[in-house]
Amino acid sequence: MNRGREIRAELAAAEQDLEDIKAEEAAVDTDEYIERRAREDLGYVYDYETVYIRQ
Repeated sequence: MNRGREIRAELAAAEQDLEDIKAEEAAVDTDEYIERRAREDLGYVYDYETVYIRQ
């Protein structure tokens, strides 16, 4: 019986992972996500923005 519980727990965890991946996949297609990644990962800014660098 213990093995059955372990399998059900693994299945529940896998289902939650799948839901998380589907939610992230849906977010990737939004303009907000693309802009956030460009700003955070690539350092992109708009022409009218001023960049300040802390030392």
